Amino acid sequence: MAFKYSDMLETIKNRQWALADIDWDAPGADAITDEQRPTLKQFMSDVVWIEHVGARAFAAMAPKAPFDALGDIYKYFHAEEQRHANAELALMKRWGMLDHGETPQPNKNIRLVIEWLDRYAEALPLTVIGAAIPALETALDGALLKFLLDEVEDPLCAEVFNKVNSDESRHLAVGFQVLNDLGASPLRIHAIQTIGALVDPRVLVGGVLYVPLLTRMLTNLNAMGLSGGEVVQRGDAVRERRGP
Repeated sequence: MAFKYSDMLETIKNRQWALADIDWDAPGADAITDEQRPTLKQFMSDVVWIEHVGARAFAAMAPKAPFDALGDIYKYFHAEEQRHANAELALMKRWGMLDHGETPQPNKNIRLVIEWLDRYAEALPLTVIGAAIPALETALDGALLKFLLDEVEDPLCAEVFNKVNSDESRHLAVGFQVLNDLGASPLRIHAIQTIGALVDPRVLVGGVLYVPLLTRMLTNLNAMGLSGGEVVQRGDAVRERRGP
């Protein structure tokens, strides 16, 4: 069956949710132990800022979309990533990890990626940024968020991240479909755009920053007891359940 971006756009519109839909005072916050809290705080802080990386990327992709439905989808995805970050901040406040008015600071790897996206995202063709997003989404959705669902006993954590995961599954579906469509585009145009971007020093810097960002995710997972092999297995399991 052919993928219809217009149908996906309608699905996205119908699946929107708000932080007000969640009872942030529901029982279960005390499931987070004092021993668990410091490491989980750093983990959640990084997840919050990785959501901001995704939001900035989708904002950059929207004007590059070759047709209106895809551009509108990217605009919704931008808003969803921001909502995810706000929901994760609300969880951190629920678990007593943030003082009043405190905002977690991004680690240096994430901060550099954000600054680079703010400066140079316009230099990226859709072929390049469209390839980077599914990798980041798979790492976040397939490993990090799945890990939280498995390891955190607060029932509200599961409720929140089930909503986040539902959104991320559509991000992945669209991301891989766009990659498929780009691969089917005229080879000469696709090659010129990709090679031109790869030799652009601004894009090369972004690639150098992207690897430490993924490494940071793995480091956080290792600190919480999950090995790199388990990350891959969890990501593969999520992709198998969702299909291509």
